[in-house]
Amino acid sequence: MLLSALFVLAAAPVAVPSPYQTGVLTPPLIGTPSEAALAFANSRKAELGLDARTTLISSGAFSTRFGGSVHLQQSVNGLPIFGRKVVVTFDTAQRVVRVSNSMSTLGAAKLDTSLSLHDAIALASPEIEGAWLRTDGQPWGAAKKMVFVVNGELHIGFLVFIPTLKNSENWHVAIDGTDGSVLWTENRAWHANDAQVYPSSPGGLQGGVGVAQTMGVMLEHLKPDAGGYLVGDRIRALNSCPTAGCVPDAGPARVQGQQQTFQGPIDFDVAICDQQRRVTNDPLVHPSGNYVYAPVDPPGTAAISVNNAADWDEFAEVHGYYHVSKAYEAVRTLSVGPLARDGGFSPFVMRDTGANGDVPTVWVNVCDPDFAAAMDNGMGVYVSNSLARTDNAMYLARENMDLILLPPQVINGDALVIYQGTAADFAYDGPVLWHEFGHGAIHSTSDWQTVVTFDQRSSNNESSALHEGVSDLIAAMTGKRSIVGEYVGPRISPGTTSIRDVANTERCPDVLWGESHQDSLHFTGAVWEARQQFLGTDNGDTFDAAFYAAMVSFPPDVGFTSAAQIITDTIVAAFPGDAMARTKLTTIFDARGVTNCSKVLDVTNSLQVPRTYFNIPGTQFAGVADNLVVPGPYQFKIRVPRGAKSVSMQAQMQSFGGGGNSRLEFLAAADRPIAFAKNGTNIANDATARVVPTSSMGVVSAVLPIAVPCGGELNFALGGTSRRDRTLFNLTFAFEQADSCPEVDAGVPDAGMMQMPMTVRLVSVKEELGPRTEGCSCTTASPFALVVGALWLLRRRRQSRS
Repeated sequence: MLLSALFVLAAAPVAVPSPYQTGVLTPPLIGTPSEAALAFANSRKAELGLDARTTLISSGAFSTRFGGSVHLQQSVNGLPIFGRKVVVTFDTAQRVVRVSNSMSTLGAAKLDTSLSLHDAIALASPEIEGAWLRTDGQPWGAAKKMVFVVNGELHIGFLVFIPTLKNSENWHVAIDGTDGSVLWTENRAWHANDAQVYPSSPGGLQGGVGVAQTMGVMLEHLKPDAGGYLVGDRIRALNSCPTAGCVPDAGPARVQGQQQTFQGPIDFDVAICDQQRRVTNDPLVHPSGNYVYAPVDPPGTAAISVNNAADWDEFAEVHGYYHVSKAYEAVRTLSVGPLARDGGFSPFVMRDTGANGDVPTVWVNVCDPDFAAAMDNGMGVYVSNSLARTDNAMYLARENMDLILLPPQVINGDALVIYQGTAADFAYDGPVLWHEFGHGAIHSTSDWQTVVTFDQRSSNNESSALHEGVSDLIAAMTGKRSIVGEYVGPRISPGTTSIRDVANTERCPDVLWGESHQDSLHFTGAVWEARQQFLGTDNGDTFDAAFYAAMVSFPPDVGFTSAAQIITDTIVAAFPGDAMARTKLTTIFDARGVTNCSKVLDVTNSLQVPRTYFNIPGTQFAGVADNLVVPGPYQFKIRVPRGAKSVSMQAQMQSFGGGGNSRLEFLAAADRPIAFAKNGTNIANDATARVVPTSSMGVVSAVLPIAVPCGGELNFALGGTSRRDRTLFNLTFAFEQADSCPEVDAGVPDAGMMQMPMTVRLVSVKEELGPRTEGCSCTTASPFALVVGALWLLRRRRQSRS
């Protein structure tokens, strides 16, 4: 219980926390895993940076084949401190062998607030375009109290859930309870019992429905009292109908209300898909008395229609249930070890965060209201009678809230939301389902936060890239095959063979775009390459179990370097007979740039090759003060044998407001990279020249004078000063040579030309797996068109770090 008056606690001096330790650190410990981990951590408070005002609470003990990991949440006055954990890892002898730590030295604690839960919801709602409002204009939502670290201080605050009508969104907002300010926003959309399914998917363009053969399977873990529906003790399946109850002449289900836009609240009346359970083995409903249904795909109509069986087919429901169950069992198998039987550590369980105790849901044939078609009916109500296809699949985590006030169609629990796309049903692609389940496995175990990782050259959201990369690897390990999206990829993006392939050759910095799916590729490529060297006699099972053991011990602020270090240590321990194991892994991670990446890309020979996508974290997301310059994911350099007197840039950028202010800085230096130094919420750089690019009609450009001597190097970078991310498209550069200079041999570029991956589709930032997004088709008739254009840019995971 918080005190009724505002109080501020002074921080006791503590040592600088040690973020990572490895090796046998203790003899065997006694007690339960939680008791042993707490005893260990509390005996090393100063070393771990554990503030005397705070305590540790066990938040999970996860079994692995090689021991287990216990997560200890730092708390104050019984409230969790967001993003502050100690992860203690034990070997099979119950010795502590690794500690990952995200503690930090804390300043004053401000632990009282005059705000209520309803106040917090009202403050959070305006941050979300499309927030659902009640008929009286008050926002729907839910909130719970937490403590956040703000500029090194502990501040009481609220984690707020704000619902929208889009199934693809799961918005959470952090509110500072001391002053009501918004700390960050984040979309947590992180996708007889005999049946017929595809072993993986119907295959590529040479396969497909009607060509590829299904196989007979038995659906498992079904509840005997579920009336024959696909409701199990691990997951459940749910379908969608274009009309109410899938009755042909019933018309679509509808919902009315208000929605908040950046232009103010508007009234709406829109069609929504109707959630239904359709699959059953009840012979009175399904005469065959089993779960055998015929596949129907792709859709035969341009619009969602009850006359198109692909939009509500039962096969998708069966296929989704089976393949998510398959991934569930694969991950659970990786988690079982000696301590799971008698040591008190838990094998993998997909945790349920719903208020009613429902198991996670696989929701197939999903479609969204067609907001782009909404028109004013003359009475100020925007009406849409159609539903929109989306090439997408995602995992949505529904956090437990103190107060649940949710509109229809929001599933009260974790869910994999799987769409019927424009040319392929995502539920038919097993690896897509396994990937989305991988997000759920992360959420249910280490559940790291979304943070920006800084180095001297750059900043990037490495934590989200790791979320995508680990999910791809879980999919690949489930199917023992590297390709994700072989069925949907070439059908929704002609010219490709898949969505992604973990057996790739990507390297840093060329691979980085500041987009989480793309930025994961060199990491997944490195891990898969390492897996081939450690297949052993069990076709990689030991390696996969070691990878899972590493994953469950990731700290909240994990980045590429720390992930590689933890994976390396775990695999070395799993293969004690391989004296070269550490050398092999270090060589692979270094060669791919997962570790020790230069973050400086030589573009001497590729100035006019467009950088398709270049995202710079906003100051709010990056946890730095307003108007300071946050760098992008890497810098550039050009070798200039005849010197240079200026460098220029041009790109497309969609922005909203700002009066032509790009909120960018174009920086340069001669013969050296630009150094960035972050200290708390401050960040500085040593560029010798800088200019603010101009913005007009969606195009940003700048010319920056910079004197570079003959035979030198022109180094330059782009940074953002906006609170929100700045995303550039088709970014190109040029430079102007010095007026006179003797010829000098330019040498050979040392970082190569920028390569645009041909087999990797860029997905929009609001999608877990989806199509390349290149803009929007807008009309002046509906403000919803602005929503469609804005969501792909503004709606991404966003969270600040002190």
